[in-house]
Amino acid sequence: DHSKVTLKGAQIKKQTNAPVTTEPAATTPAPERQEPADKPAAKASDVFYRIQFLSSDRLLKKGNRDLKGLWPVSHYRDGKVYRYTYGEAKSSRELNADLKRIKKLFSDAFIIKTDADGNRIR
Repeated sequence: DHSKVTLKGAQIKKQTNAPVTTEPAATTPAPERQEPADKPAAKASDVFYRIQFLSSDRLLKKGNRDLKGLWPVSHYRDGKVYRYTYGEAKSSRELNADLKRIKKLFSDAFIIKTDADGNRIR
């Protein structure tokens, strides 16, 4: 008499008067998580605000002098142009202090609205 019970990634075969054995279940691996474990996953409908401060025709790496020491930054593509952003908040008001500071480095900086993937919502 055999019965199978599936428990989160393992199949346990239960036999009468026999030791319990485990075998890995055939599952698809979960996609890599890109957000910290303590931050809940964003929903597709979530809206975030970021400070856009720079546009460039090339991808800039940490330490690039064009970033003027600002880090961490994010970017999104707009056609052939990379748009660089700083910060993230659920309301634009939460970014006002950072915007004031960043405008000292990038006078044209402004707040944009983005989707959960960081793409600008116009």
